[in-house]
Amino acid sequence: MSAVPRPCSRAVAPLLALLALGGCGGDKDDTGAAAATCTVELAAGTAAATVDGAAVSWTEVAWADTGSGVQVTTGTADGHRLTLVANSVDDPEGAGATVDLGGTEGFGLIYLGSDSHASKDGGGSLTLLPVEDGALAGCFSFTTDGPAVASGTFRAAPLR
Repeated sequence: MSAVPRPCSRAVAPLLALLALGGCGGDKDDTGAAAATCTVELAAGTAAATVDGAAVSWTEVAWADTGSGVQVTTGTADGHRLTLVANSVDDPEGAGATVDLGGTEGFGLIYLGSDSHASKDGGGSLTLLPVEDGALAGCFSFTTDGPAVASGTFRAAPLR
Protein backbone atom coordinates (compact mmCIF):
# COMPACT_ATOMS: atom_id res chain seq x y z
CA MET A 1 0.00 0.00 0.00
CA SER A 2 1.42 3.34 -0.98
CA ALA A 3 1.30 6.42 1.21
CA VAL A 4 -1.20 9.11 0.34
CA PRO A 5 0.49 12.52 0.20
CA ARG A 6 -0.93 15.10 2.56
CA PRO A 7 -1.20 18.71 1.38
CA CYS A 8 0.48 20.12 4.49
CA SER A 9 2.38 18.34 7.18
CA ARG A 10 2.01 19.49 10.77
CA ALA A 11 5.46 21.04 10.65
CA VAL A 12 4.78 23.05 7.49
CA ALA A 13 1.29 24.38 8.35
CA PRO A 14 2.47 26.91 10.99
CA LEU A 15 5.17 28.14 8.62
CA LEU A 16 2.64 28.69 5.84
CA ALA A 17 0.38 30.58 8.25
CA LEU A 18 3.25 32.88 9.22
CA LEU A 19 4.14 33.49 5.58
CA ALA A 20 0.53 34.37 4.79
CA LEU A 21 0.40 36.83 7.69
CA GLY A 22 3.74 38.30 6.72
CA GLY A 23 2.28 39.43 3.42
CA CYS A 24 -0.38 41.53 5.12
CA GLY A 25 0.46 45.20 5.26
CA GLY A 26 -1.23 48.28 6.53
CA ASP A 27 -2.75 51.03 4.49
CA LYS A 28 -2.01 54.73 4.63
CA ASP A 29 -3.84 55.06 7.94
CA ASP A 30 -1.77 52.39 9.66
CA THR A 31 0.45 54.20 12.16
CA GLY A 32 2.31 50.98 13.10
CA ALA A 33 6.10 51.00 13.08
CA ALA A 34 6.44 54.31 11.23
CA ALA A 35 4.55 56.22 13.91
CA ALA A 36 6.47 54.39 16.63
CA THR A 37 9.76 55.65 15.17
CA CYS A 38 8.52 59.21 14.60
CA THR A 39 9.58 61.37 17.53
CA VAL A 40 9.15 65.15 17.35
CA GLU A 41 10.83 67.36 19.92
CA LEU A 42 10.15 70.79 18.45
CA ALA A 43 8.16 73.79 19.59
CA ALA A 44 4.82 74.46 17.87
CA GLY A 45 5.28 76.40 14.65
CA THR A 46 8.71 74.96 13.79
CA ALA A 47 10.24 72.33 11.50
CA ALA A 48 13.69 70.96 10.71
CA ALA A 49 15.15 68.74 7.99
CA THR A 50 18.28 68.02 6.03
CA VAL A 51 18.13 69.35 2.47
CA ASP A 52 20.86 67.86 0.28
CA GLY A 53 22.99 67.28 3.38
CA ALA A 54 22.55 70.76 4.91
CA ALA A 55 20.49 71.33 8.05
CA VAL A 56 17.55 73.71 7.57
CA SER A 57 15.16 74.96 10.27
CA TRP A 58 11.87 76.72 9.62
CA THR A 59 9.51 78.86 11.65
CA GLU A 60 5.99 79.99 10.81
CA VAL A 61 4.97 76.36 10.29
CA ALA A 62 1.20 75.92 10.08
CA TRP A 63 -1.26 73.17 9.20
CA ALA A 64 -4.79 73.17 7.84
CA ASP A 65 -7.51 70.57 7.36
CA THR A 66 -8.24 70.63 3.63
CA GLY A 67 -11.52 68.74 3.94
CA SER A 68 -10.04 65.58 2.47
CA GLY A 69 -6.64 65.65 4.16
CA VAL A 70 -4.08 68.04 5.59
CA GLN A 71 -1.54 70.55 4.33
CA VAL A 72 1.54 71.76 6.22
CA THR A 73 3.42 74.87 5.09
CA THR A 74 6.52 76.64 6.37
CA GLY A 75 7.92 80.12 6.24
CA THR A 76 11.12 80.74 4.26
CA ALA A 77 14.52 79.86 5.77
CA ASP A 78 17.80 80.26 3.90
CA GLY A 79 15.82 80.54 0.65
CA HIS A 80 14.00 77.24 1.33
CA ARG A 81 10.26 76.82 1.82
CA LEU A 82 8.38 73.56 2.31
CA THR A 83 4.85 72.26 1.70
CA LEU A 84 3.58 68.80 2.67
CA VAL A 85 0.20 67.52 1.48
CA ALA A 86 -1.57 64.37 2.69
CA ASN A 87 -4.65 63.49 0.64
CA SER A 88 -7.53 61.34 1.92
CA VAL A 89 -6.61 61.33 5.60
CA ASP A 90 -9.78 60.09 7.30
CA ASP A 91 -9.31 61.92 10.61
CA PRO A 92 -6.51 64.51 10.50
CA GLU A 93 -6.84 65.24 14.22
CA GLY A 94 -7.25 61.62 15.34
CA ALA A 95 -5.08 58.58 15.21
CA GLY A 96 -2.53 59.84 12.70
CA ALA A 97 -1.52 58.36 9.36
CA THR A 98 1.44 57.29 7.29
CA VAL A 99 1.26 58.60 3.74
CA ASP A 100 3.25 57.75 0.62
CA LEU A 101 4.53 61.02 -0.87
CA GLY A 102 4.76 59.55 -4.38
CA GLY A 103 1.76 61.54 -5.65
CA THR A 104 -1.57 59.79 -5.11
CA GLU A 105 -1.69 59.72 -1.30
CA GLY A 106 0.28 62.94 -0.94
CA PHE A 107 3.34 64.88 -1.95
CA GLY A 108 6.07 67.16 -0.67
CA LEU A 109 7.33 70.34 -2.30
CA ILE A 110 10.64 72.04 -1.58
CA TYR A 111 11.04 75.57 -2.88
CA LEU A 112 14.55 76.86 -3.53
CA GLY A 113 14.11 80.52 -4.30
CA SER A 114 11.63 80.61 -7.19
CA ASP A 115 12.25 76.96 -8.21
CA SER A 116 10.07 74.19 -6.80
CA HIS A 117 10.73 70.44 -6.73
CA ALA A 118 8.04 67.83 -5.98
CA SER A 119 8.25 64.38 -4.44
CA LYS A 120 5.92 63.23 -7.22
CA ASP A 121 9.15 62.96 -9.21
CA GLY A 122 10.87 60.84 -6.55
CA GLY A 123 8.79 59.58 -3.63
CA GLY A 124 9.01 59.49 0.14
CA SER A 125 6.85 59.27 3.22
CA LEU A 126 5.03 61.43 5.74
CA THR A 127 3.99 60.16 9.16
CA LEU A 128 1.38 62.27 10.94
CA LEU A 129 0.96 61.99 14.69
CA PRO A 130 -2.29 62.72 16.55
CA VAL A 131 -3.00 66.41 17.15
CA GLU A 132 -2.01 67.62 20.63
CA ASP A 133 -3.06 71.03 21.94
CA GLY A 134 -4.01 72.02 18.38
CA ALA A 135 -0.53 71.26 16.98
CA LEU A 136 -0.02 68.61 14.29
CA ALA A 137 3.39 66.89 14.39
CA GLY A 138 5.06 64.45 12.07
CA CYS A 139 8.13 63.08 10.34
CA PHE A 140 8.95 63.16 6.64
CA SER A 141 11.55 62.51 3.99
CA PHE A 142 11.34 62.62 0.22
CA THR A 143 13.35 62.82 -2.96
CA THR A 144 12.68 65.00 -5.98
CA ASP A 145 14.13 65.66 -9.40
CA GLY A 146 16.38 68.12 -7.54
CA PRO A 147 17.20 68.10 -3.82
CA ALA A 148 16.57 65.31 -1.35
CA VAL A 149 14.81 66.17 1.91
CA ALA A 150 15.71 63.81 4.77
CA SER A 151 15.16 63.37 8.51
CA GLY A 152 12.41 65.97 8.58
CA THR A 153 10.25 66.68 11.61
CA PHE A 154 7.65 69.37 12.28
CA ARG A 155 5.20 70.58 14.89
CA ALA A 156 2.78 72.81 13.01
CA ALA A 157 0.46 75.27 14.68
CA PRO A 158 -3.12 75.41 13.40
CA LEU A 159 -3.58 77.89 10.56
CA ARG A 160 -5.45 80.94 11.81
